[in-house]
Amino acid sequence: MPSPITPIRDKLVANLKANDAHRREERADRIVWMSTYRSRPGGIMGRPETLALLDEAEDAFREGHFISVQLLALAFVEHTIVEELVERSLSKERVNLEQVIKLAQRNQVLNTELLSRIDRLREIRNPFAHLRPHGDPDTYGNRYISGQIHPRAMLELDAREAFQVMYLVFSALLKAI
Repeated sequence: MPSPITPIRDKLVANLKANDAHRREERADRIVWMSTYRSRPGGIMGRPETLALLDEAEDAFREGHFISVQLLALAFVEHTIVEELVERSLSKERVNLEQVIKLAQRNQVLNTELLSRIDRLREIRNPFAHLRPHGDPDTYGNRYISGQIHPRAMLELDAREAFQVMYLVFSALLKAI
């Protein structure tokens, strides 16, 4: 005997199929774009949380969850740089991203340009991670209004930058096993 939920579920499945078909081209374009940056050796080892962030950021980008990409990519970057600093006995594990960037700069862990990009991503990520005053120029609303750009287009550009930076950090600090 079918449950009373079956007709609702069937309609939902049909709607999801239509939505999947509608979004397929965009997802394919994002996968192709990602493939130009996503470079991994055959096997990698690392902390499960850090590697899960990398995988989840890829999934989020493919699906068009651009704020998630920013948050996940910057978390991955923070994990990776902190691990490098700890390994070099330059830091403890509990430091914030702003401190991490300064330590990495001072100790030449990554090049200055990459650290500047990370810092800018930190500034535009922060309003999503920490409540900011309305007048903060880095809030989502203030950025798309002042930039005169569609909000979704801006989020995608930010996500692309975060994704690129995530893989640049991954490649720069990757160690042979």
